[in-house]
Amino acid sequence: MIEAQYGFPYLSHATMEPQNCTALVSKSKIKLWVPTQAPTMCARVAAAIHGIPIENVDVEITMLGGGFGRRSAIDFVSDAVLIARHLPDTPVQVIWSREDDMSLGYYRPIGDCRMRGVFSEKGEVLGIHSHLVSQQHFPDMRDSIVGMFPTAFPPKLRQKLGDATISFIQTTGLMGFFEGGEIVGTKYNFPHFRFEYTPITTQVPVTAWRSVAHSYSTFMMETFIDMLSHASNTDPVEVRRQFLSEHPLHCSVMDKAIAESNWGASIEDGWGRGFALSEFFGSVVAQVVEAGIVDGQIRVRHVTCAVDCGLVVNPDIVRAQIESGIVYGLSMIHEKIELIDGVVQQHNFDTFPVFRMHQMPEISVFVLPSDRHPSGIGEIGLPPINAAVSNALFAATGHRLTDMPMQDAWDKVAASEEKI
Repeated sequence: MIEAQYGFPYLSHATMEPQNCTALVSKSKIKLWVPTQAPTMCARVAAAIHGIPIENVDVEITMLGGGFGRRSAIDFVSDAVLIARHLPDTPVQVIWSREDDMSLGYYRPIGDCRMRGVFSEKGEVLGIHSHLVSQQHFPDMRDSIVGMFPTAFPPKLRQKLGDATISFIQTTGLMGFFEGGEIVGTKYNFPHFRFEYTPITTQVPVTAWRSVAHSYSTFMMETFIDMLSHASNTDPVEVRRQFLSEHPLHCSVMDKAIAESNWGASIEDGWGRGFALSEFFGSVVAQVVEAGIVDGQIRVRHVTCAVDCGLVVNPDIVRAQIESGIVYGLSMIHEKIELIDGVVQQHNFDTFPVFRMHQMPEISVFVLPSDRHPSGIGEIGLPPINAAVSNALFAATGHRLTDMPMQDAWDKVAASEEKI
């Protein structure tokens, strides 16, 4: 049996445009100008605050300036409406500072996971057992869920319906489904597979983050697959092919990424190649990464990415979204939100660093032709990237990084080696 322990931190969405909303409140109507991913929810909450029918709320959606799940929450909309009620017939614009935006939540949940794999005497994988512990994405959005119900319902009834919805999620098979992401929805045909989930509750507000649970669950699944291949002395790609025999789409995307990269070729000392695969919203993406350690820092110099997202209307948009997801994912190498005595320690991009131009690798994107129905593209570039980086670093250094952010994990490895 082999075992791996994983950990991942809170993360800010870090949208380039901070949270903001403009509200114009009159006696019987409300007009909102807001960058939002949830216009109906905004209308319902505004109507509930002012005590008017939802039909009297007009929501004009502006350009988002980045959303990534953060603009599905409506806390900043409530701010604007509550203030504007004190200044009737006057447009009121609320803009959070970057420090407000980063220190007031909502965040990607924090969590830990234990992965175990069991082999036969011949080295064949017999089973996988995973146990995830994390906050749930949606119960912390209680106000937003309550806002989904018609304002014609009495407030107490809306609260009860919201609580019942949350309770239903917590007591059925849905609990852990969103949180499990790539683990619970894996396409790998293992002989035996078990996923367990234990929810935890804190006072830190959380919500969906770009690619939801796939931002950490793919990291776990795809690095553990590499651990299985290493333990059985098998090529990581061939191990995946073995367990994806019933999924030709995944295999074709994997083959394209391998064919367009230098997988299997020699590489200079200090550098390694890593592979990872993911499916999200009906799209499949495979990535080959070249990474190493330069002056104590994780460096990624090249990413080869193959994607099948069904029928493509505009290839340039597909490539842009894939590249964007890779940038967002690579930023996770350094990013974390820490709380000390209940106070968030990161307030701006100096302590929550987003990838800069000089850090960016060369990215090659290959879009497979397809006659399938168009599927998702906005989030799928992110999930595999950190797993591929971790797998590449193992090939380069012999050290397996299973904690995020990976730069912190590597710093601990380097510090321990210095002591030795």
